[in-house]
This record gives sequence, structure tokens and C-alpha cells, in this order.
Amino acid sequence: MKFDGCGSWQSQVDFYKTFQDVLVAALACGLTRSASFLHQGWSTTFGERCEDPWHQLVSHVVDMPDPQNSMSAAMQRQFSGLIAPLAAKLDSVKDANGKSLLDRSLMYWTQEHGVFSHCQENIPVVTIGSATGAFNTGYHMDYRDMNRIIPTGQFGDKGPQRSYVGLTWHQMLGSLVQGFGIPRTEWGQSNHGGFGVKPSDLASSSYGTRYNNWGAAEWNAAGDKLPWWLA
Repeated sequence: MKFDGCGSWQSQVDFYKTFQDVLVAALACGLTRSASFLHQGWSTTFGERCEDPWHQLVSHVVDMPDPQNSMSAAMQRQFSGLIAPLAAKLDSVKDANGKSLLDRSLMYWTQEHGVFSHCQENIPVVTIGSATGAFNTGYHMDYRDMNRIIPTGQFGDKGPQRSYVGLTWHQMLGSLVQGFGIPRTEWGQSNHGGFGVKPSDLASSSYGTRYNNWGAAEWNAAGDKLPWWLA
């Protein structure tokens, strides 16, 4: 479906809101049990620019003060305009026992930016709902080791912030599927036990030698449940 609201964040919000009632109805009646939306960073940035100007002038230099402000404002618009209203819609649908559709679901909102542009380190995740008590709610959890700084960024970052070594994304995803009762035999990887492929030659990736910051301690725990998140 083509969207022509480039550069108009309210148009972007209105466009995606048209899907929400259909999605909630489909989840409520059991037509589907999962759904995902990709808010692409070209014409759907929820910001003041569109397509390549956003990509180059904001996304690739988001560690600089002005682009960071633009990115922060765009993320706030997306969350307040779409994520929070969707949670409210799910919460308004009750079953015979008074439990809401949100109580029985897990909303999972994230992005590809960590501290720096396209940086898959220190990525923020917001979850809403407990999936019938499988996940703890109301907490801020930080899985970084603040004593293990990563000294250089991946893409020529200029800001003063630095990333830190943390638990792997594979452990995050593995914890998510464990919360829904999916057995590890269906997703655990043989070379680390978590969810998702660990490349056999990390040195050949764009991370260069940065992969050395994650050692046996992190990879050996990749198949474990994240502390505190799962009930």
C-alpha cells in the first residue's frame, strides 16, 4: 500500500491508525495471534523530513544534537500517536472473566538505533502487557555492564556517548518465545543456545573486531531467560 504523507507526521499517524481497529478485531476473534508493523525510515519517519534527507541528515548522524532532537521527537510522535492508543484499544476488549486482550498479549516496540545510527548495541525495547502473567510489567531493566565500555562506534559517531557490552539480542528473543511456551527445541541454536543465528565468522561483518567485546559469558547465557523479565 502506497503512502504519500512524506514529511507530515500527523498524516503518518493517521495512516497507521487505520489498521488498528482491524488488528484488534482479528486478535480478539482469533483470526490471528500475532502481527507486526514496520515503520520504515524513509517516508514514514514521523518527522519533518522524508526519504533520503531523513536518512542522511538525521538517521546517519543521530548522535549529533540537532538530528538527535529530530529523532527523539519522531519517536515520541510514533509512541504517543500509535503505540499508546493501540494498547488502549487492546485494553478495552474484555473477556468473560474481565481480563483484557492487552492482559493476554505482549506488545513489543523497538527500533534499530542504539546509542548510534544503525547500531545494534544498547537497543531500547518497550513492552506492554504480560501475556497472561508470563512477563513482569512496570519495571525498567538495564542489561548492560556499565563497567565494560565499547571504546569506538561503528559508523564514525561523533557524540560523547558510548555503548556498553550487554547481554545478547539472541537472549532477548529467546526469552520472548519462552514466555509464550515455545520449546527450545524449536528455536535454540547449536552454537549458542539462544534465538537467531550467530555468524560463524563475526570478524567478516561490519563490526570488525568489535565482536571481541562479547565473550563466552554472554554467549553461554544466550539460551537462558533474561533475569526479572519473565515471571
